[in-house]
Amino acid sequence: MQSYISYANVIYIYLLLLLLLLLLLLLLLLLLLLLLLLLLLLLLLLLLLLLLLLLNYYYYYYYYYYYYYYYYYYYYYYYYYYYYYYYFYNYYYFFNYYYYYYYYYYYYYYYYYYYYYYYYYYYYYYFLYYYY
Repeated sequence: MQSYISYANVIYIYLLLLLLLLLLLLLLLLLLLLLLLLLLLLLLLLLLLLLLLLLNYYYYYYYYYYYYYYYYYYYYYYYYYYYYYYYFYNYYYFFNYYYYYYYYYYYYYYYYYYYYYYYYYYYYYYFLYYYY
């Protein structure tokens, strides 16, 4: 009778040790799943960071692309505006210069003409006066 109880106690002890081992394995499995979940979250976080970096890169890429694009075309049209502005400005002064040149030229001959005209009439009346 005594040995039967002792075998039963040994079986219970082995069953308790087996149950404890199963609980430890279950705890280890849960810890492994938790570690896997943390690694998965870390991987998602890294992917999100990579996505943000790529979006940031493309943002600045397109930002600077369009910035320099509009900057370039702004100064392109600015340059051509002032090019044609000074072009017509120079032609304006060019024709203005010739306009005044011919204007003074015309008045020079105009006064020259009237100078000889008065000179002619002066001598005409002078000879008329002395002739008669």
